[in-house]
Amino acid sequence: MAEQQVLRRKAARDSGRSGDDAPTATAETEFAKALSRAMQDVLALRLAARSVDLQSWRPEEAAEAFTGQPLIVLVQNGDAETGLLVFDNAAFVALVCHKLTGLLPATPDTTARAPTRVDASLLRDVVDAILGQLHGPDGAAAKGAASRWAYTGFLSDARLVKFALADARHVVTDAQIVLGADQVTGRITLMLPPPRPDETRTKTQDTATWRAGLSQAVLGAPLRLKGELAKLSLTLSQLRALKQGDDLRLPRSAIDQVRLVTNRGTTPWTGKLGQMNGDRAVRLDPSGAGPAGHDADQPTAPGALPPGDQAPAP
Repeated sequence: MAEQQVLRRKAARDSGRSGDDAPTATAETEFAKALSRAMQDVLALRLAARSVDLQSWRPEEAAEAFTGQPLIVLVQNGDAETGLLVFDNAAFVALVCHKLTGLLPATPDTTARAPTRVDASLLRDVVDAILGQLHGPDGAAAKGAASRWAYTGFLSDARLVKFALADARHVVTDAQIVLGADQVTGRITLMLPPPRPDETRTKTQDTATWRAGLSQAVLGAPLRLKGELAKLSLTLSQLRALKQGDDLRLPRSAIDQVRLVTNRGTTPWTGKLGQMNGDRAVRLDPSGAGPAGHDADQPTAPGALPPGDQAPAP
């Protein structure tokens, strides 16, 4: 009886199915099971995961890690998120050979050959089977179109990874595998974007970010102020008679009644013309409105000059 239980547990481990003493499901164990089940279901091929590591990479780090001419398969889910399933050269060459001949290579090919779109197409069912077997950390299969991952394309060069993936850290599950009776060793790597945060929280954050961006854009928009000393009334004949060097008489109070006018014609501030550090400047009226007054319904922008401050004259 004890011998049968041992054999049953061993068979469960070999087939990727949990036995009586199966450990708690983790991303690493679920990936190992998915690989084993997919190879058995599609190719009737034994696969054992010698080790599985969980890491975090940015796209540019992945581009540097995928060396030796691996087969890089693009995968996508129902939310249009993009990830990768990568077979190192030894793994994909052995799987393509098995797919075409029903046998693994008798001896490992030490000369790496470049993967092709045909190779990717041949292994498409293997890729979809692996992705279809993926389970969450709680051991429950992913449900719904948004959770399903599937084959969507092929990258001919690892340098294209940084253009294919979102610029963020991705969850990387890396498995060192053995195919058949220890005939071929290789590596299969799954690289997916991190799980999305809570949708409600995301919408709240997006709204706050949008409002903050709008406020920054509005308050940061350039506003041109024009300084007016005085307004004169001239007849058309007087205007046409003006020539260079003529004098225009201004009221004595003009220096104390400088108006700062926006391009909308509003007058948010008045002030007095003077000097500061050798430059012409306008001292804003401390009362907040000079003789000309200002629009009471015009709000004062944050960061505006307080009454009594000086602004360089236009």
